[in-house]
Amino acid sequence: MKEEQVIFSNIRGYHSNTEQKCKDFIEKNILIKSDDQLFLGKGMYFWDNSTNAMEWKETKKRQYPNDNILTVMARINIDNILDLTDKKVIDTINELWGKYIKKLRGNDIGKFYCSDEKVKLGVVLDSLPIINQLPVRRIALNYRTDYNPFYKFSNLKVCNFSSSMKMVYMVKDKNCITDESYYE
Repeated sequence: MKEEQVIFSNIRGYHSNTEQKCKDFIEKNILIKSDDQLFLGKGMYFWDNSTNAMEWKETKKRQYPNDNILTVMARINIDNILDLTDKKVIDTINELWGKYIKKLRGNDIGKFYCSDEKVKLGVVLDSLPIINQLPVRRIALNYRTDYNPFYKFSNLKVCNFSSSMKMVYMVKDKNCITDESYYE
């Protein structure tokens, strides 16, 4: 009987951080988790290309001038992804969040979440149990910049090309990562 090979959808992701955190990621299989609540919630963040990671590396060097900053890369299994580039997914999250805060009304925590102030996306994603169980999240971020290398091609009637959109992945589960290595 022939052994069936399982093939997963995956992308290569890049992450820049301090030398010790990168070493722990590669050698001890420890995710470099962020406590971020603004973007995709708590987990390890990856850029979808090395150029974005190198730009982030320069930011980290300014934040931690006494530390050696490295970049690691890995394959990320995206078969079970919360894709925040999909309008249906966003609509579903909005609907689930509305139901969730209705349940919380009257609780002490509900008073915080049910206020009229905007809630950070990461808080929403980490709070919804059905959403929080998905191990990988993806979002497109629009970094405003005056630089547009596609200016010659931007006369399209349907869409414009841009290099300011950045794809970011956040991983919560180490089992979704393979082929970890240093990049440079």
